Amino acid sequence: MLKIARKTSVMISIFYSAFLFIVAGAGIVGIPRLADFLIDIRNSIGDGNSILEEDKIIIYILAYLALAVIVGINILLLFLLFRVRGGLVFTQTSVALLRYVSWGCFLLCAVFCALAFFFGLSLIIAFAAAFIGFCLRVVKNVLEEATEIKSENDLTV
Repeated sequence: MLKIARKTSVMISIFYSAFLFIVAGAGIVGIPRLADFLIDIRNSIGDGNSILEEDKIIIYILAYLALAVIVGINILLLFLLFRVRGGLVFTQTSVALLRYVSWGCFLLCAVFCALAFFFGLSLIIAFAAAFIGFCLRVVKNVLEEATEIKSENDLTV
């Protein structure tokens, strides 16, 4: 299996994070078109539960809120990557950053749960966000314990 050097892997992750900022910028412009497209598909189903014009505003607000949360999570992850690059992994700041990312995932879950009132498949994304948030909580707990052990070892030496 291909093994990438640690520093190279961190740099690839930083570039990927920058790419996600570009995608988010495109999302700012593209959300209304995407939302209208999804609304048109939903309304063309003809099950009697068409999305009204007044509901479009709510959908736009939720979509932009989801994008804002994603950008916030990306910023936190970028800070965490810079800390990893600087060798500052086992610190309380790194633990806090991971904690905030996990809460961001739970917030994203809530936004997609709200969108599920209009688009049922949003529950799949909500579940994925909740699962990722849970996984990050577990990793945060492991990192927090490792940070505590490192701190105790630094005091012993």
